[in-house]
Amino acid sequence: DITTRKLTIQNGASIFTQAPPSDAVGAGGNITIQASESVEMLGLSPIARRSNEILTTSGTDAKSGNITIATRRFLLMDGSVVGSISFSKG
Repeated sequence: DITTRKLTIQNGASIFTQAPPSDAVGAGGNITIQASESVEMLGLSPIARRSNEILTTSGTDAKSGNITIATRRFLLMDGSVVGSISFSKG
């Protein structure tokens, strides 16, 4: 959990949860952000040109975690991503 007045994620930074790779049924963790003023995601990493991410992922047979963002102002720029990814057997 992150609680703050203002959160800025920039220049290719990530907030990320993932079940351990050896845990095929492990669920992804939850991400909760409470920013009383704003959450801003902007700018690419200067070298790799990678965007900012807030992600949660799971093992092969489990649900990914939840992402909850509570704020007055939410700004995504420059290809920033908020996502929840679940891998399953095909």
